[in-house]
Amino acid sequence: AGPSLVGDDVAAHVLFGAAVDAAGAGDVVAMFGVECASMDSFEDAATAQRLAMSSMFVPRPVISLAVKPKKGSTPNQLDAFMQALQRFTREDPTLRVHTDPESKETILSGMGELHLEVYVERLKREYGVETDTGHPRVNYREAVYAKADFDYTHKKQTGGAGQYARVIGYIEPLEDDDDDDD
Repeated sequence: AGPSLVGDDVAAHVLFGAAVDAAGAGDVVAMFGVECASMDSFEDAATAQRLAMSSMFVPRPVISLAVKPKKGSTPNQLDAFMQALQRFTREDPTLRVHTDPESKETILSGMGELHLEVYVERLKREYGVETDTGHPRVNYREAVYAKADFDYTHKKQTGGAGQYARVIGYIEPLEDDDDDDD
């Protein structure tokens, strides 16, 4: 028999859980109602044995979704929205939430479309927060990579005195400034 564990522990099975009193090396068990994070440790009072919650490999998210409470949400719903997202990220290490600094959108990232839909539905069902979702906005940027010459003539006659202009020049990229860490 392996070491005694803390609280109500169950052996993890696909369809059901069976209560266990002990687990040994290599056994997979779940503990319910315990708030913990990776590298937290617990002690079994009966045996003074320490149990450490080791880190696990968490893959990078593969899809992102912009999510926000629907217009007209109450302040209580806005608070519930933020509390729900904090709880969800504590429960599920594959779910990531961040605010895009440029677009100010709340971005939910996860392991697939269904994964994110489950959390959007939980926001509605468990917290009463209706949301608007969509693709995250992308701020497009253009850059000049090579020198280019231009010669443009503007002519416009709409009656009366016309417009005429000619612009000749070139555009080229600036040299990189490695000291600039904006």
